[in-house]
Amino acid sequence: MGKNIDFAAGGYLPASFLDWEAHLSAVIFCLGCNFRCPWCHNGELALGRGEPLDLAQILADIKRRAAFLDGVVISGGEPTLQTGLPDLARTITELGLPVKLDTNGSRPEVIEALLNEELVEHVAMDVKAPLDAASYERLTAARVNVEKIRASMEIIKSRATSYEFRTTYIPALHSREDLLTLCEALGSLYGLRPADAAPVTLSIDWGDGVLYDRSRVWEEQRQLVADGLLRPELALAWYYGLPHENEADLRRIRDRFMPKGGTL
Repeated sequence: MGKNIDFAAGGYLPASFLDWEAHLSAVIFCLGCNFRCPWCHNGELALGRGEPLDLAQILADIKRRAAFLDGVVISGGEPTLQTGLPDLARTITELGLPVKLDTNGSRPEVIEALLNEELVEHVAMDVKAPLDAASYERLTAARVNVEKIRASMEIIKSRATSYEFRTTYIPALHSREDLLTLCEALGSLYGLRPADAAPVTLSIDWGDGVLYDRSRVWEEQRQLVADGLLRPELALAWYYGLPHENEADLRRIRDRFMPKGGTL
């Protein structure tokens, strides 16, 4: 399985609670990207550095744990650059698992083909900047055909069963005007005009000063514990940065934080 799929996997996360909302998902990261966003958290993968992982082994591991997973995220890098992306998505769906695609939207024809074949259940598209060539080049350090970005947004909105458009806000690179322009572009995608919208004051949720909101993630972890989907010791280990590799580590966490068998 996977030996003949032309897909360069550069990273693999066997289980994640964060990459697909309400899903325990495995995550496959591809090598290579056509953008050079300076804030990229997977910069080495985007540059194509490193040896590809054994995709057959990754798929074998996913197959082995398919009953425990809610889905598989294909991320990057930029997955739509990979010739074997449809084959990979098809193989995963044949295991009975839905697929989430992370994409920068630069290849609408690939996204359209995946959606037409119903190989992707959820699409998360990063909208990097206001939809003009100069802004995109400033934010991605690449020449971008912005009409293809627009086309991808239209395709996703009209054909994906589930989707999201998202922007990573970088204060040093995005201005207030950039954010308002992005809001207007997204509004026009849904047929809204500025005159239709009620006056609003732009506000930014800084979270705790990092690129994700740690307090919000903590609430999500607590909910997973309450639902019986996550051991409380593991949630506490994440929050406090504690060792949790074996039962002895987990016992020390229980003794320290849950002396009377309490929960979060």
